Amino acid sequence: MHAIRRLKLIVNTQMDMAYGYANYLAANDPTVLEQWPCQEMVRIASRKTPRAWHTRWSEHGGKFYDGRMIARKDSPIWSAISRFGNPYPPFDYESGMGVEDVDYDEAVSLGIITEGEQVQAEVKQFNEGLESSVKNLTPKEQGWLKHLLKDKVSIEDGVAKWVASDASAAHPPGAVKKLEPRTKKSDDKPSVPPTDSPPASPPVPDQHGNGGEDRASANDPKEVFQDVQAALAEFHRESFGALPRAEAEAVWLGINAQITSAALGTKPLYFDSWPDPDAVASALDKAVGRLAEVKSASEKVFVYRPEVIKGILDGNKALYRPNGENDFAAVLAATESGDNGELLGYGAKSIVQRPAVRVIILTANGDVVLGFHVTPELEKEITRRRLSDLESVTSRKDFIVNTTYLP
Repeated sequence: MHAIRRLKLIVNTQMDMAYGYANYLAANDPTVLEQWPCQEMVRIASRKTPRAWHTRWSEHGGKFYDGRMIARKDSPIWSAISRFGNPYPPFDYESGMGVEDVDYDEAVSLGIITEGEQVQAEVKQFNEGLESSVKNLTPKEQGWLKHLLKDKVSIEDGVAKWVASDASAAHPPGAVKKLEPRTKKSDDKPSVPPTDSPPASPPVPDQHGNGGEDRASANDPKEVFQDVQAALAEFHRESFGALPRAEAEAVWLGINAQITSAALGTKPLYFDSWPDPDAVASALDKAVGRLAEVKSASEKVFVYRPEVIKGILDGNKALYRPNGENDFAAVLAATESGDNGELLGYGAKSIVQRPAVRVIILTANGDVVLGFHVTPELEKEITRRRLSDLESVTSRKDFIVNTTYLP
């Protein structure tokens, strides 16, 4: 399931960065630096096809000591080798690389520092130096950005810059706290100004073209959800047998809920890769074919209501129908190009669109159910809709929302 793997990669990288930063703070405490002024880049997890880290280290000016990649903790090499520009792990997606402290005596004997030399690293703050051009944003959109991040961002001459807080106040030297368990819920979730909130979606016409009446109203969401679960039950183990039980159940819940929502028309489109897409599409067609189109193509399964996606496709024909494509051809082309976020009901047209808000919905135990990118101005409304989809079909009210602003 490519979308699921991509989602897990994003979430795991974000959490690893938070852990890496906490360890970075501890490693740069003055007392620690006095005893362990340097660090070595080491492999902490095996990879089937490891990257050429020695080459990357050398290309960025790193020196080798007995073949080992070692440098002072305040060396610019750590940020230089990082895909993310951070002086702490992870240095790349699923790199499997980390750092280990090198003590003072060994650092002197290797010639990395001289006798009596002290390393006093300046601790980089989380998101320090983060900036992005906002010249393509209207004044109103820039206003939304300022509203979302308040005093955490400044906008000057078309550039939005992250305004760092006083790191020494939050993490004073010598008082670095032990890292707490991973936080599952954001207490500072972005919101949009009430006066600028987007209007609710217009009523979806039924299959007879009667505007204002959603044909899904005649179907109980919970019953449709149960039909979808029953139809896909035989594919569960084949798709998620390698995942831990709790993670598998959370992902499975999200998939079944999204398919149900697409069949009912509250979500424009569902699609994802499946090991046997034709068999899955056939099973789903028996369960929800009376409500929606179910198709398989390009190793993927698609579920949508024609009257729902038509408005989106016709609303931007230059993007979706440049050559007069029919509905499914337009949907298929959008999924292949990656410009499918709007069709999926996520607001942002693609995962690379910026600025955006990354929204992750988790179970009460912190297992990922689903995730998506949304434009800042639509974050509040789209998140409400996707939560409503989950809650209406599962009768659960304990989902957690975690948000990250992406400038």
